[in-house]
This record gives sequence, structure tokens and C-alpha cells, in this order.
Amino acid sequence: MSVLQQTWKTLSISLTDAILTISMNRPKANAMSPELLNELIQTFNQASNDKKIKGVLLRSNLNSTFSAGADLSTVYNLSVAGERSAIDKFVFDTLSRGISAPLHCSKPVACSLDGHTIAGGLILALACDYIAIGTRKPFRIGITGPLVGIPYPLKALKLAQHQLEPQLAYRLLVDANLFSSNDFSIRCERSETPDDLSRKWLKMISYRLLVDANLFSSNDFSIRCERSETPDDLSRKWLKMICERALQGFQITKRKWWSDIIKLDSIDNEQEKKEYFEAVTSDESMQAMKKALTKDNK
Repeated sequence: MSVLQQTWKTLSISLTDAILTISMNRPKANAMSPELLNELIQTFNQASNDKKIKGVLLRSNLNSTFSAGADLSTVYNLSVAGERSAIDKFVFDTLSRGISAPLHCSKPVACSLDGHTIAGGLILALACDYIAIGTRKPFRIGITGPLVGIPYPLKALKLAQHQLEPQLAYRLLVDANLFSSNDFSIRCERSETPDDLSRKWLKMISYRLLVDANLFSSNDFSIRCERSETPDDLSRKWLKMICERALQGFQITKRKWWSDIIKLDSIDNEQEKKEYFEAVTSDESMQAMKKALTKDNK
């Protein structure tokens, strides 16, 4: 059964001009439940294997949020239950595979950010080949796990370090700083309609120097993104541009680009799992998570 023929509970799926659009649609805030993560894994896997699909656009159907990251209520409930195996399964399997699904996809993946992008939502975006950031209204970008005592898994940490400048990665992962989208200096393009930016890029290819083979003025060189009032349009234009090229070279370069991150999939780090379990089940962390959940529900 093709990706278009299936019923998805947390995603809206469409195919236009060989571009598969995946719109996250889980109230509230596209918090990453096991269901949402598993559906992301399935759709990206199917996109890789479907010859009719030339590129993928990842976006949100929610007006103000791309994704709030891992569902805090899931982490909290598992921590209260104290079930180590269940926490390991969610964090180091389901969550890990879900947020890294775009980098494993053999097709070009563009991402449109037009709302708050927090924690695992940011890692998911950084795993894409191209990012378009909307400029119609500022929104928050950052990583909040440290605020409630949740350590960042090694794979997510390495992915952020791989894609961001060291100082910015440190401020996000350790200091837990939140940035305005206007001030967030990642490799992106900015537009009022980020979907269009992403589709534009999917017409060509990413990693601007290694894969796009673009040359830049030193005044214009930043990180991999574009900004526009219409980021969806930028994304679609990019996808259209990328998809007119022969994709084999792109696919080989993409695998090499992500090789250090992909290697982590085969490592079963028992010490990391033990430390994570001890952190999230500590009284201090559970009290912080409970307080955050109570605040969110008001």
C-alpha cells in the first residue's frame, strides 16, 4: 500500500509534481508521541522506496508551532512508572529513529519552519537537507530539555553539533537558551511562506557547497537555510530545482555527509541509557516535568 493510500492519524499527506508533502497535524503543538514518531518513520521510509516520489517537504499544519519536541507527558508518565525498558524503547529507539528519519531518506528533504520549533522539533528540522524559515511573525527556536533535567541523547546532541556552529550548539544544548527566529543563525533561507522556499530547493539540492556546488560572498555565508515571508513557497521551489537533477550523486553525498551520525545507530550505549534513566526518574527532574505540564495545561 502506497503512502497516499494509508490512513495517518497525526500526519496529512499529499503528492503534487512528484513532491510528497508531510504535514504534522497532532494537537497540541505536534508534541512527538510514539504514534507521531512512528508515522514519520513510516512515511520517510516509503518515500525512499517510491519511485514516483522525487522529493519530500516536511511542514506543520498548526499555525503557531512546527513541533514542541518529545511529548513531555509521555516522558513524565514513563518516569513515574520507573520502567527502564519502556524509557529505553521510547527515547533510544522510537524518538531517535523518528527525529532522524529525514537524514535516512534517500530523497531530498526540505523543511518549512513557520512556528515554534523546540527540542526534538529542532533536531528533526536539522536532520533535513534544506530549511526555510518564515518571517511573517517571529517564533521561538530552542532546546528546553535541560530546564526539566532531561539530558540530551548522544545521537541528538551529535546531530546538533554536526549542523550548528559550536557556540550556538552549546547555548542550545547546555544553556537551554531560546532564540527568536529572527536571530537564529542556522543554514536556512527566510520567507513569509517557507513551504515555497523548501519546494524551490527540492528542485535542486542541499549542503550548498558540497552538494549544491554554490559559491557565496563572505558577506552572505551563514548556515543552511533561507528566510522568507512565504517559506512553504521557498521549500517547494528548492525541491523543484533539486528534483530536476540526477539524484544518484546527491544520494551518495548525503550518505557521506551523515555517515558519523548514522554510525551511532549501531551503538548500544548502556551507560548512556542508565544515566538517562537515573536523570529523568530523579525527584528533581520529575518535579520539574510535573510543573511544566501543569503550566502547559492551564
